[in-house]
Amino acid sequence: MSEVARKPLSLDVLSRPGGGASLLWSEEGLVDAEDGTVHPVRNGIVYLLPRETWNAKTKEREKEGWKAVAGKNDWGISGEAILGLPYSSEDLYWQETARAMAFVLAARDSWENATGLDLACGIGWATAIFARAGARMIAADFNDTEHNGLGSAVTLRDCGVDFDAVCCDGEELPVADESLDFVFVCSALHHFTRPEASLREIFRVLKRDGLLIDIRESFRTPLQRPESEPEGTQRSEFLAAGINERNYTQREYERLFREAGFALTTLLPAWDLPDPSKPPHEWIGTRYEKRRREHPSVLVRLALSLIPAGLAIRAARWRLLHCTAKDRAFIARKP
Repeated sequence: MSEVARKPLSLDVLSRPGGGASLLWSEEGLVDAEDGTVHPVRNGIVYLLPRETWNAKTKEREKEGWKAVAGKNDWGISGEAILGLPYSSEDLYWQETARAMAFVLAARDSWENATGLDLACGIGWATAIFARAGARMIAADFNDTEHNGLGSAVTLRDCGVDFDAVCCDGEELPVADESLDFVFVCSALHHFTRPEASLREIFRVLKRDGLLIDIRESFRTPLQRPESEPEGTQRSEFLAAGINERNYTQREYERLFREAGFALTTLLPAWDLPDPSKPPHEWIGTRYEKRRREHPSVLVRLALSLIPAGLAIRAARWRLLHCTAKDRAFIARKP
């Protein structure tokens, strides 16, 4: 089977970078329906980059930086090994990611037939999780290398995971307006050159009530400087390799989401991340209010409406998080 013989699963939602013209499938690649531009397919990856990438030199340098860091730390793994992540690893990062994913996977009643984008997907471990849960997935990254980018992610197809691999710019997503049910981001937003531009694009491509799920970002307290290195990170190594690094406070993340148009519905701190065997606990969200309004028992509805102390405690803990560098799991909704 040739590279382009495989028609993209998500052809109906792919578009000219930044939105606009739809794309047609041909033996040459994906063709812009309006101007005839051909977007090639190489090594199983569809290249849907804009004609002019903002700050292209910086992004290319960062891609090479990731390649260098991945090579130095021997991050390259096979598709079968990727399938086991994050649950099979004894590394603390992956263990905490596994706990966060237990919370994330409960954000929808079902992932069947949902269309999602794994942005800055890296080796594609999250793409595999969502695809195996029934979602139609687009694995998207500017990094197409075999070390920790799309070149590694496509090996998942040899393990029976079907998805579209797209090399693109996060500031001009090649996805039609209001066409996705969710966008997933892990440990990536703080690496983006212009996160506000990427968040506007994510907002554009999501349907109404679509979800932006963002986990494992880098945090700092309001008293720390943006260039401070959180304990246990590789910030210095990343910066030396040319990788963009910034630590944000919780308030700065909230501002970024809000200015892009999102409603932040749920935030979970690391110390409350659930045991995978137990149902997730939501701190701030819609489920409490829904139970208060819709519970079949009048007595339960009354009791839930008379718990100001519990709400005050939640609010106090929410405020406390603003002063910490604890990891969070965000779920934001497009109103």
